[in-house]
Formats: sequence, structure tokens, C-alpha cells
Amino acid sequence: MEERVAEKHESFGVLTIHRTSTSNTNLFGSSIKHSNTIRMTIGRAEKVLGRGNLTHR
Repeated sequence: MEERVAEKHESFGVLTIHRTSTSNTNLFGSSIKHSNTIRMTIGRAEKVLGRGNLTHR
């Protein structure tokens, strides 16, 4: 079985975006109620080489 090799670097990152539904909430700077919003998360990532494939996590 081939070993997986992970490469880390401070410039590697991942952006995750989720669409969410809520029951009418106030958003910063808005005078109206919102029921559909998005959540954006920025995190660290690494490149992983294993089984002949290059993936990111």
C-alpha cells in the first residue's frame, strides 16, 4: 500500500461557502430581515499525494 505524503505551506488555503436558511434574522448594516444567507469560511489546507492522485484537504 502506497503511503500518502502531505505538503504544507502557509500560502495553501481553502475557501468554503455554505448557503443557509434561517427564520428572518438581521444582518449587519441591513434594515430588513433576511431568511437566506451564506457562510464563508477561510481555512488552512495541504496538498496530499497518494495512490497516484493529488488531492487537497
